[in-house]
Amino acid sequence: MAALAEWGREYISERHQTRAPVIVLTGIELFASDSLHEAWKTVGGRHAEMIRPGWVRTESLRVLADLTQQLYLNMPSYSAWVEEKRRKRDLERASQQTSTEVSEKTTPIF
Repeated sequence: MAALAEWGREYISERHQTRAPVIVLTGIELFASDSLHEAWKTVGGRHAEMIRPGWVRTESLRVLADLTQQLYLNMPSYSAWVEEKRRKRDLERASQQTSTEVSEKTTPIF
């Protein structure tokens, strides 16, 4: 399921948004008698920690997808995931540039 969630996190430039946010629901979310916010507070632990910041809005489907992926699939937050992808891409580009520069310096010119 994590592979599907990661696929859904990919950013589609033409659409200016992620491909398809994957929301993971358990009995906690499906059978919450009040708001999801209250249900997670009642459960406590990681659930309560996720909603502790006042800016967290579980009404947003993209935010809900991010939070449930963290909780139930042990994935990093969306922002941490994007940052890691960017870091890897930058390292790869730097490596390619370095290898190109080295080959240009070592290639004899006749």
